[in-house]
Amino acid sequence: MTSNGDEESRGFKVVDRRPFDAEGKERPEAPEADQSPESPDAAPAPEPVPPGASAHTVDQLDFQSFIKSLLAAGLFQAGVLAEEGKESPPADPVGASQTLGTLLLLREKTQGNLDETEEQLFPDAIGELALAIGLRLMAPTAIKGLGLEEGGSLDVELARSAIDGLGQLLASVREAARPDAVKVLESALTDLRMRFVERAGS
Repeated sequence: MTSNGDEESRGFKVVDRRPFDAEGKERPEAPEADQSPESPDAAPAPEPVPPGASAHTVDQLDFQSFIKSLLAAGLFQAGVLAEEGKESPPADPVGASQTLGTLLLLREKTQGNLDETEEQLFPDAIGELALAIGLRLMAPTAIKGLGLEEGGSLDVELARSAIDGLGQLLASVREAARPDAVKVLESALTDLRMRFVERAGS
């Protein structure tokens, strides 16, 4: 017969649950066997998550970083920014204008809810992106339409469309962009309108 010591040495333990011992005497109540023995290699139970806390943390994007990311996207769409080591991507005038519109909408919807530093983000971002769109996309198109490029020819409709677009751009950002950006756009628009009159006669 195998002894309890031999059984324990083999990694398990036998509990005698008989109500009487070998001499027929009533035995004290046998201890309950551990129904769920814990392995020494078992992983510790996870600590409870405090009330109101999440088991996963998510990095939150602050407002300043959000506005700067929109500006960077708009400048990339305007063809001003490029990935390091790469040429400037083809411009996306529609995308750049939509991003500018997003900045203008955010400015309108957040008025009265921002601190002084956050409020200043909008004139800077809107002014910089408006300059990129106006001077990088619209003005060159107008110059091309006016036939002012080397070997170019007059395209009145192209020139008029670009100049009108620049005027609309200026009107949309006049109250939102920083003053120096507005002045540059005003100067560019005035110059192009004068050239249009000289070239197209109206």
